[in-house]
Amino acid sequence: MTIITILSVTFTLFFFSKQLVNALLHMDLLRFDVRKRLMFGVVYGVCGILIMFFGVPVSDHGIIDFRYFFIIIAAYYGGLHASILASVLIAGGRALLFGGLNEAAITAGAFILLLGVLSGIIFAYKRFGGYWAKWMVSLLVLMALLYGNSWFTYGLVWSSSRYKFLFPPMLASGLIVAYCVRYLTQRDELFQQKDQEATTDFLTQLANVRAFDAAFNRLFIQAESGKEPLALLFLDIDYFKKINDTYGHPAGDAVLRELAAIVRRTVRAEDVASRYGGEEFSILLPNCSPSGAYALAENLRSKIENCQIAVNDKQTVGVTVSIGIACYPEVEQEFLIDYADQALYQAKLSGRNKTILWRS
Repeated sequence: MTIITILSVTFTLFFFSKQLVNALLHMDLLRFDVRKRLMFGVVYGVCGILIMFFGVPVSDHGIIDFRYFFIIIAAYYGGLHASILASVLIAGGRALLFGGLNEAAITAGAFILLLGVLSGIIFAYKRFGGYWAKWMVSLLVLMALLYGNSWFTYGLVWSSSRYKFLFPPMLASGLIVAYCVRYLTQRDELFQQKDQEATTDFLTQLANVRAFDAAFNRLFIQAESGKEPLALLFLDIDYFKKINDTYGHPAGDAVLRELAAIVRRTVRAEDVASRYGGEEFSILLPNCSPSGAYALAENLRSKIENCQIAVNDKQTVGVTVSIGIACYPEVEQEFLIDYADQALYQAKLSGRNKTILWRS
C-alpha cells in the first residue's frame, strides 16, 4: 500500500462523508450546535477507523495511516468536542480491530486522544491564525506525536527510525488533504449561498415566490397524505403607496423589513413566510386549524398595528395590514390561493386593518 493509494482512499472517504454530513445537517434532529459537533466527531471518527484498513507498513513496528487527518478535519468542522469524540472512536477502533487492548494500543490511544485535544484547541482559538496556519500547526503537532509514540513504544530514535522518511510525504499529504477540505467546504458554501439567493427575497430575507410555490406543493402533499389541515394567509400593507409617496422608497423598504421581522417572530418554526410580491406577504401554516390560523393572524395584525417603524433618523410611521385566510380541507387545493386572495380583498373592501377567514 503506497502513500498515493492511501491518499486516494482518504479523499474518497472524505468526499462521501461530506455528502453524508450535508444531508444530516438538513435534519431537524441536528438543529442544535452541540448535536452538530458530535455528529462531526462520529462521522470522521468512523472514517478514521475505516482508513486504518489501508495502512502503510513501517518496519516491524506496525503501520502508519491517515486516521489522524480525520481528527484534524473533525476539529476544523466541530471544534474540541468533535475532535475528542473522533479520537476516542479511532483509539477504540484501533484497540478492538487491530491487535486488541495491549500496551501498544493503550499508548497509541493516549497519543491519539492528545492529538484530538490539541487539534481541537488549535482550531477553537483565533490566536493560532487562519485556516492554513491552524492546519500547519496541527500537522506539526501530529508529526511530533507520531515520533513520540514510536520512541515511547518501541524505543526508536530519530536517526534509526523509518518514520523520518515518512514524515515529509505525510506532511505533504496533510497539506493536500487540507486543500481538499477547504475546496469542498468553499464549494458547498457557495452552493448554499446561491441556493439561498434563488429562494430568498433580498429585501426582507423571507422566502420568495419560487420558494413559496415549492413549499405550497410540499406542504399540501403532506397535509393530504396525513389528513391534516393546511392554512394559507395573505397579508397586504394598507396604503403602502402613500408611505412611499410621503417618505420615499427607502422608507417603504424599511417598513417591509420591519414587517418581515415581526412576521418571523410571530409565526411558528414549521410555518413558511414569504414575500409574495410588492407589499404582499404569504404565510403557510401546516397542521393548523381555521381557528388557529385566525388567532395567529389577529395576533400578527395587532402587533403590526401597535408598532411604530422608524423610516428615517427623525420620523416614525404606523402601519396596518389586511389579512385573508383560506384553509384546507374546507377549501380544495386548486382554490386555496384564489380564496385566500379573495378573503384579503374582502378585508380591504370592508375597511382595512381586518382579518377575514374565507367561508364557503
